Amino acid sequence: MEKEKMISFEEFEVGQKFKPHEFTMTKETIYKYAEAVFDNNPLYREEESGKSSFYGSIIAPPTSAAIYIISAFQSEGKIPPGAAVHARQKFKFIRPVFPGDHLVTNVTVKNKFVKMERKYVFFEMITLNQNGEPVVNSEITVFWTQ
Repeated sequence: MEKEKMISFEEFEVGQKFKPHEFTMTKETIYKYAEAVFDNNPLYREEESGKSSFYGSIIAPPTSAAIYIISAFQSEGKIPPGAAVHARQKFKFIRPVFPGDHLVTNVTVKNKFVKMERKYVFFEMITLNQNGEPVVNSEITVFWTQ
């Protein structure tokens, strides 16, 4: 990894907002994600099951939010160093994501601190669909080991 592309702990400021990250959910992404995590729920894999469901369509597995949330970190063209450790994450799933939904994830640095000689950054991420409706909120704590 190129050193100039890595983001350091010192570069973060509380209140800092990343460039919004855009992502369009596709049927193919839904199928591949469900397959990758061995989730055989017919709501994620079978058109007929989706059509006859409460939702009227297949939906994305809620945890597929990790796809667009992790990508949001990279929206500035910088990435955490290999020494960054994903310490904690919390999701609040608000509404389902459907094939064709255009999602925008906004990332804000909510806090940064040093505890027991470790440098922590706490991020809040809010993902909205094309109608401006929230689909998932996430909080992530990352620490840098160097």
